[in-house]
Amino acid sequence: MHRKIATILLAAGTSSRLGEAKQLVRYKGKSLIRHAIEQSLALEIEKTICVLGHKHLIIKEEINAYPITTLINEKYNDGMGTSIALGINYLQKNHPEINQVLIMLVDQPLIPKNHYVQLIEESDDDTKLVVGTNYGTKNGVPAVFNQALFEHLDKLEGPNGAKEIINNLPKSQIKSVYVNEAQIDIDTKDDLQFIN
Repeated sequence: MHRKIATILLAAGTSSRLGEAKQLVRYKGKSLIRHAIEQSLALEIEKTICVLGHKHLIIKEEINAYPITTLINEKYNDGMGTSIALGINYLQKNHPEINQVLIMLVDQPLIPKNHYVQLIEESDDDTKLVVGTNYGTKNGVPAVFNQALFEHLDKLEGPNGAKEIINNLPKSQIKSVYVNEAQIDIDTKDDLQFIN
């Protein structure tokens, strides 16, 4: 299979535990959302989709200059699953040539570029439906999903995201790549210490 991959960057959440829009939190002189977009663009893949929701007018201004597609999730309050479904639906309708999707989160700035590169490289193995990030005891995103899972991803609802799809697959269809930096999500004020 000739790989054609797109990123879906999830950046629609309300950041309720943080108390401010985490998408605009500063890291190394730029916002988290700009950092994440630049990481995706550096991978030189076919397409980067950024899904916005909460405070999307302000956040969209922050990223207007980038060569990406921005989608607005009107159902962002229902949870991450709706953002993934929106991105997958968009790709299936407008870019049917895409046969793999890298799902990224906006709040994991410490994950290095080489981890994303490794996820993509490992996805060449056609026996695996997901190449996910290993968190020690579980697998999650960032992860590369094979096209065979698009029909499940585009039906996601609620807060659980893609984790439930990964967890329901046989272990033989999942490849895990460990990275220590995935342990840090920017969810609370206390977490800001890790990026300042």
